[in-house]
Amino acid sequence: MEPTESGTVLYCYAGHSIFGKIDIAMLSDTYDVRVAHFDIKQTFQEKIRSFMRYNLSVTRKIFDSKTVIINFGSWHTIWPVMMAKLLRKKSIILIGGFDAMSVPSLEYGVFYKKNILQRLLRMTYRTTTWLCPVSDALVRSFNTYADPNHQGYKTGLLNFMPELASKIRVIPSKIDYEFWNFKPFTYRNDILALAYVYDPRTYILKGFDIIVACAQMMPEYKFTLAGFSPEMLERYQPSMPNNIKLHGLLTPEQVRTLYCHHKVYLLPSMTEGIGNTLLEAMLCGCTPIASDISIFRELTGDQGYILPYRDVDMLGDMIGHALTFTRNPDKVRQRVLDYFAGKDRKEMLINVIEGR
Repeated sequence: MEPTESGTVLYCYAGHSIFGKIDIAMLSDTYDVRVAHFDIKQTFQEKIRSFMRYNLSVTRKIFDSKTVIINFGSWHTIWPVMMAKLLRKKSIILIGGFDAMSVPSLEYGVFYKKNILQRLLRMTYRTTTWLCPVSDALVRSFNTYADPNHQGYKTGLLNFMPELASKIRVIPSKIDYEFWNFKPFTYRNDILALAYVYDPRTYILKGFDIIVACAQMMPEYKFTLAGFSPEMLERYQPSMPNNIKLHGLLTPEQVRTLYCHHKVYLLPSMTEGIGNTLLEAMLCGCTPIASDISIFRELTGDQGYILPYRDVDMLGDMIGHALTFTRNPDKVRQRVLDYFAGKDRKEMLINVIEGR
């Protein structure tokens, strides 16, 4: 499809971000999209070389671009925003979660620790033209779920930098409503949890530790946990109880099949930006059980369960209830459709790019 808007945009992202790739494909229908990719490496020397190549790529491609879009706020965000400011170009930072949080119990989030990254990102956030979080929870919210003392942690950009209020525009993730669909699949009486688990902290952050503890208490039920990197699969597989099946990284088609063959979907995360897997699972008709964070309470409504604390017994009770009282998959799916009605990511992002 030929671009319908004039101009070129530069899209910057790091690692293997599926959301970055989705955005690039989405915007390519409208713009000539140039890409700068920061390939995250393992060793310090490799990271430095990769970072230099990335910044050089940004420098080469930014001159012919009218707008710079950076997916996520981290080290790779700083140089593109500064270059855009220098060249009087518009810059947009897409905020995803970690880059707007402080979760002391996990030592997680850009605003958790006063270090050089936080100082540089504060400067970058003040400099950029627009900040576009994926949900209202990343603007200003309160997370009691992740706090063992239940006092709660401040979350969201305005809790840490209230001066940013005028440059924030919430733009939800792009959701493929046609692909994430349960028909013509049938259901089984099983429980599923899915997340990209690439280190032990992510394992805890996504709540897999309490899911495993719950599975040990409920040997009569089958649990499926998916999304483990090869290293984490090797680490956790030997200690799993017999009623848990682990999967590694899967294709979207394989993920959809898992959603559609499970009755209950668990997302007891300690923190989330928007919780894309929860949206996908609900669109595929799964009954959701999610932690009391982000938009989950409003999203699930009367079609799911909200876990107020990291409590294994409470989670087990909710699972038992969800498996006993069957919900209509169409109604679960409709919750997501209703919540995001009129919120088209492509249209909203183009409006920001074009200054509308």
